[in-house]
Amino acid sequence: LLRFLNTAVTDQRTRRRLFADDADHGLALLELAGKRFDVVLMNPPFGDPTGASKSYLVSNYRDKRVDLYKCFVEAGLRQLSHRGRLGAISSRTGFFLGQSRGWREDVLLACSSPALLADLGGGVLDAAVDTAAYVLEKKASSAVDAYPLASFRLLEIDDKALSLRQAAAGTLCSRTYLT
Repeated sequence: LLRFLNTAVTDQRTRRRLFADDADHGLALLELAGKRFDVVLMNPPFGDPTGASKSYLVSNYRDKRVDLYKCFVEAGLRQLSHRGRLGAISSRTGFFLGQSRGWREDVLLACSSPALLADLGGGVLDAAVDTAAYVLEKKASSAVDAYPLASFRLLEIDDKALSLRQAAAGTLCSRTYLT
């Protein structure tokens, strides 16, 4: 395929050149998908998937209730190198709802060690969603959690950015929890 791409780029026919460009982008995506990363940062989409993608997501991801952000988090964890970190801001529902228990156990706790959880609530994103910001560290199947979990509960706070900085600095002790 690479040999074809090289000859197609020098070919003057437009359709062939366009295909070569598309194929080159596709190969770059495949190459990227096979890599492992030390850090993955995301603000994934949330909510129900479209009808066309739902059956794929149900068969390829552990959470059968399928909220898009949970699939993105699981995919991000798969892309991490050993002890790599995933940072995300997303819906907070997966951390607290009973129906998300399987996702918490099978993805969050089985595949990662949560290092930080900031329970932010509403008013953070330009969307009607209560949010959480978190950092997960990928672990080997036999690894023991190496770090305590730092949690910040900032649901009722108006200035969440300032409060999060204070909590991280250790000056907002009433809303900081270490486990």
